[in-house]
Parts: sequence; C-alpha cells; structure tokens
Amino acid sequence: MPTPSPSPEPRAAQGSPFDPALAPAGRIHTLLLLWALFLLSSLPFLARLLRGDTHAYVPNVLLTSAFAFLLALVWRGQVWAWRVVTALAALLGLVNFMGGMFAGTTQAVGWLISAVGLAFIALALCLVALPTVRAFLDTRWAERGQA
Repeated sequence: MPTPSPSPEPRAAQGSPFDPALAPAGRIHTLLLLWALFLLSSLPFLARLLRGDTHAYVPNVLLTSAFAFLLALVWRGQVWAWRVVTALAALLGLVNFMGGMFAGTTQAVGWLISAVGLAFIALALCLVALPTVRAFLDTRWAERGQA
C-alpha cells in the first residue's frame, strides 16, 4: 500500500480541524495576541527611550520595525511568518525565563523578567492552541491558498 506524500499546503487548504464558525471571534483574539506580543517585545526599548537612554536607538528601531512587519504578515495570513513568530516567542520566553531565574537569585527584578518569559511562552501557546485563533488563521491561510 503506497504511503501518501505530505502536502506542502497549509492545513486550512486540506480541511481545517477547527470550526470555521469560530473565525469571527478569532479575529479579535488574534489581533489581541499579536498586539500583546508586539507590546511585550517593544516595552523594554520604549521604557529606556522614556528614561532618555538613546544608546543603540537605531538597532532597536530596526528590530521593533522588523517584528511589527513580521506580525503584520501573520495577520495577512502568511504561514511561514506564523511559524517564525511562534518559534521566536517560545524561544524568547525560554531565554527570558531562564535569565530571570539567574537574576532572581540576587535581584527581585529577576522575578519580573521570569514573568515576562512566561508571558511570551503563554502567547506562543495561544497562537498555536486557541481554537478561535486557529480557525481565524486557517481561514486566512485558505484565502491565500485560493488566490
């Protein structure tokens, strides 16, 4: 019996396991998740900027702009951008959590850093596991696949 070859198409084009009726609610959830990821990633830069610290201003602006562009691509329905954002959020969450645990042994701010790491991990998991978000993204992927 021949084994079927894996399809390069996203799951939405193959028939999503998520209910398409959840997609309208997923629009709001996805937007909130993407905004939360953007704010969580750019908050340290903005806080330093408000304190008047302009050291490494240009690289921080470029990184923040690149991440905003990547999140916009997720919103528009790019599967590869969703995978990159999910992987980056999980990796950043792990690094922040570990860094916070190391700093938490000597400073109380380490606990805050660890909480930010857990927030990154939670947002990455929500992008993958929330049925409303996945239904919305699956409809976006299906629309892009048909175009």
